Amino acid sequence: MVYRGKPSPACEPCRGRRLKCDQRRPSCSQCVRARRECSGYRDLTALSFHDQSEEVIGKVRRRQDPKTPRALSSSGQPGMPTTNHHQSSSPALVRSLACSMNDHATGFVLAHYVRRAKHTRGNLDFLPSLLQANTSPAVISSLSAVGLASLANIHMSPDLMLAARREYSAALAATSAALRNRAFVTGDSTLAAVELLSMYELVTCQSSPLVGRWLNHIEGSVKLIQLRGPDQLRRPAGLELFAQLRLQIALGNIYKKVHTPSWLMELSRESLKYRGDTGDQILDYVFRILVDVGNLVAAIRENTFDDPATVLRRALELDAGMIAWAQSVDSRWRYIVVEVTKTEDEKNALHPIYGDHYHIYPNLTVSMVWNHYRFTRILLHTVIGFLCTRSPRGMGRASTDGPSEKQSMVITQQLAEDICASVPYHLGLVGSSDGSSLGIPFAGAVIRLIWPLFIASDCKGSSPKMRAWIAQCLDKIGHGVGINMALTMARILRNDLHINWLTEREPHVAKKPIVLSET
Repeated sequence: MVYRGKPSPACEPCRGRRLKCDQRRPSCSQCVRARRECSGYRDLTALSFHDQSEEVIGKVRRRQDPKTPRALSSSGQPGMPTTNHHQSSSPALVRSLACSMNDHATGFVLAHYVRRAKHTRGNLDFLPSLLQANTSPAVISSLSAVGLASLANIHMSPDLMLAARREYSAALAATSAALRNRAFVTGDSTLAAVELLSMYELVTCQSSPLVGRWLNHIEGSVKLIQLRGPDQLRRPAGLELFAQLRLQIALGNIYKKVHTPSWLMELSRESLKYRGDTGDQILDYVFRILVDVGNLVAAIRENTFDDPATVLRRALELDAGMIAWAQSVDSRWRYIVVEVTKTEDEKNALHPIYGDHYHIYPNLTVSMVWNHYRFTRILLHTVIGFLCTRSPRGMGRASTDGPSEKQSMVITQQLAEDICASVPYHLGLVGSSDGSSLGIPFAGAVIRLIWPLFIASDCKGSSPKMRAWIAQCLDKIGHGVGINMALTMARILRNDLHINWLTEREPHVAKKPIVLSET
């Protein structure tokens, strides 16, 4: 297997005519302009490497028998002697080629989902220390499955996707075996495999329910984290896994409208002892506010409050606390707002920058924290807007067009616009996202954009233009780093569908506005 240099990503007609191809799908602009059929695009991963195994085998055999004449290979070049193909191939060689493909997939994941700079958090920062100490079959197979599926989506390769499914099946079997083994069930590798399997669901998601299968894996993580106890926090991989998964658990609880268990809060407080001065303590605030909002939504669902006014006061208290945090945050966690001027044509088109400004952040962790803050407040104001219509008239919030509900809509619109303003930085269009690799955005950052963007598109303050712009961004993320969930969300937006996270017990998509159940 030898590297042959970077192949051209252009379609065949553009390569033949030496034209600049914009690689649009399903047809590039050059082919559309010339009214010819576009042939599509090649699998660049497969083209970058050339299988020279037959030539290598031929060289070995010629060294063993100098009298063997050199024959021409099928390409017309000197190659191995003319022999039966089945005799020249060996199971060991086939396995080595498969390993090379899996190594390439693993390298993709490590390059795009693991921390690349001191203050740039990735989704899978637990992998380096885990792989150094443990090479569990469950982790290796699930890691290969995620990488192969991502590359299959980027290059639209059915062969790579087939290989990814095989690795996924192997990972499921190995993980199930580990869960049945008392010696391995509490190990870091088992929890890591469960996390990687949930990522595979995001990468391969092609239809609704958007988060159904992902939530199943998260529920498995909850049970494992509880079983593992405080001991998991004493190991680097265990601490990183806990920090990663607790945010997902809190988000899942908001979606499911259930309370966060007290033991998880206790483990979170315990984890502070092992963090050190990493600057990650601010993520504890993000976790706590997600828990508070989730507990509020759970209480509404269970009707544990005496009247809507009590719930509204609690929601407003949470919102006031978030505003106070944003105003008092350390200067290291602030960002720069850059104003832009657009022509009339640019204002009417889907420009790479939404609105009249964009943000530049000190690093990707800061942008992640702010987007968590924004979409959490959007969720909170969705609740506030509903409660305003059901509060006593004495509070001045009885009518559906009351000032408080309008104010919530204005706030959610501003928060949604701020989420959109963070996108150019993540995609490397402005400033420096301190995590891009080979021209591809850092997947560990853009994967965290998916839900904030989707929630921004679904709030009352969003407009048709914003929804169209967000759908365009989700397409770029999906095609750029191979995450199918982003593409699925883009299709949902273009079909004018909405997520009823406040009304339904089970994840699904419904064509009606978001409302809060009164039952």
